[in-house]
Amino acid sequence: MADVISMFMERYNKEFDFYLNLSKKVEEDIRLKLHEFGVRAIVSSRAKSPNRLRDKIMDRNLAQQYSSVESIYSDIVDLAGVRVAIYFPGDMSKVEEIISTEFDIEGESKSFPEKKKRVRKNNTYEKVFSGYAAKHFRVKMKGVGRYANNYPVEIQVASVLMHAWSEVEHDLVYKPLQGSLSHEELMILDEINDLVLSGNLALERLQLAGVKRTESDNYEFKNHYDLASFFISCLQDANIDSVNFNDIFKILKFMEKTKRNELANVVSWIKSNPINKEGTIPTYKVKRRRRDPSSQLYN
Repeated sequence: MADVISMFMERYNKEFDFYLNLSKKVEEDIRLKLHEFGVRAIVSSRAKSPNRLRDKIMDRNLAQQYSSVESIYSDIVDLAGVRVAIYFPGDMSKVEEIISTEFDIEGESKSFPEKKKRVRKNNTYEKVFSGYAAKHFRVKMKGVGRYANNYPVEIQVASVLMHAWSEVEHDLVYKPLQGSLSHEELMILDEINDLVLSGNLALERLQLAGVKRTESDNYEFKNHYDLASFFISCLQDANIDSVNFNDIFKILKFMEKTKRNELANVVSWIKSNPINKEGTIPTYKVKRRRRDPSSQLYN
């Protein structure tokens, strides 16, 4: 078995740059789409560290008993990974829609916390609070090219607070370089988890307060993030996940039509002209096509 793991690591070391570039490509695509759709987030990517990967494989091999290099590739699905840390937990559904539109999702997304409690190693402490709250997606890039179709990327989506806490907990509890944590240390991590969950609730309230701030008829939108929230709240049943709110805001600003009461006719137009998800196109093509919402706004 050790020979199989050594052969895998030798191959992975040669392919490391490929997985690094693959994760970077997915990161760039997600960051662009989130920005266009008005979702505030911090996006990062990485390829699995060879040293950490070897440790993970050695640990999993105790149960898996890998028989070939290919069996390891099939089992380890996060060689390339992207992390999306959203400012507002309420934007999770928007991010999920963007991911499902832009990529081919393999299998079901994984939601945390899992129903089955995670057992801590060498410690009987039982957590009081729910722990890691996130969604993980296994995706492949669409289209053709070197990175498309064949290579999975794991996308992890959680709030900025949850990502920070989970990174600390994961390194201290599940990769303990200094040995198993004491009962008191685990209690403190659990207490911090409570603060993070409370922080997520505060972030949701902050988002709702921001929407309420823009409810005045004479409110003038200053950025495409607030504009996106306005359109999404008004068009909850419309198919607008592919709309580039950043470009639409630029057009409206050019037209000096950025006040809330000036956009009622735009909302009415979109409601009476449902957007074809498969037919939407970037706004830079408005001279060629007239069906894109931004071209209608420009006209």
